[in-house]
Amino acid sequence: MNGIARRTIIGAAGAGMALAACSRKPGGDGTPPDGNGRGPDDQWGEDPHAPGPKNPPPGGFHPQYLCVAYVKFTGTNMIVRHGYIASAPKSATETAEENDARQRADAEALLQAAAKDGWLDSRVGHPRKEVNFEHFDFGQQMRLFVYIDNDGIAFDARKKDGKYANLVRFVKYDKGAQLDAYKPKAVDPNHAFFGATLTPLTLDGKERQALRLDNWYCGPNGKPVDPKVPSTHQFFSMDLNLLWPGAENGTSRRAIPVVIDPGGGNMGSQP
Repeated sequence: MNGIARRTIIGAAGAGMALAACSRKPGGDGTPPDGNGRGPDDQWGEDPHAPGPKNPPPGGFHPQYLCVAYVKFTGTNMIVRHGYIASAPKSATETAEENDARQRADAEALLQAAAKDGWLDSRVGHPRKEVNFEHFDFGQQMRLFVYIDNDGIAFDARKKDGKYANLVRFVKYDKGAQLDAYKPKAVDPNHAFFGATLTPLTLDGKERQALRLDNWYCGPNGKPVDPKVPSTHQFFSMDLNLLWPGAENGTSRRAIPVVIDPGGGNMGSQP
């Protein structure tokens, strides 16, 4: 069961531009990478920026649904609405570019609905629609799009060796349900989410760079998750890293790292 533990948002004060995780999980104090997903080049499990898992499942990646998350910061609040839309399989005559364009068009149709009041009553997409990253878990292979509907706030697109390296970070601990009593719990390493990149999506004539992330829905050996076998279920702690415009400092403008910290997993949820 691929789930991503539901939390809201963590603001990481600071203006440093070093390539590093913004999250403050246990041990996130600048210590060397050790596989806990807390060092600047570290991930808990496999790197989600890689094109796919080291041990892919039989049949490869063929998403059955697209999951679209609409995020907007308004004053002191954050709006989150996410839903699902069926993804037709790539036809034998369709090029990869045509398939990508079709998926982006489907994602944009769902975004148009999510950006409006009455989202839960919208007929666009699958009947399953949620808010605030509630029930942010999955039951099959899926392609995820996350769109930030704000000027100036963007995903951390800094690269290392010419490749994205800090869009998404998996860490070893989830902070648990008690916000007033910090009780971290260990979660599963990533062997399911890959292909993290940015792709253009347009909403109401405004094109922004959205996050695209593929859920291969598999474990460390490439075996698909079985909804009926709890031992195959997975629970993750995943950080989505943003850069928020900061104050002017002389002639330069610094950015504040911000983390959207949803939680959940691969658990056999539908769609």
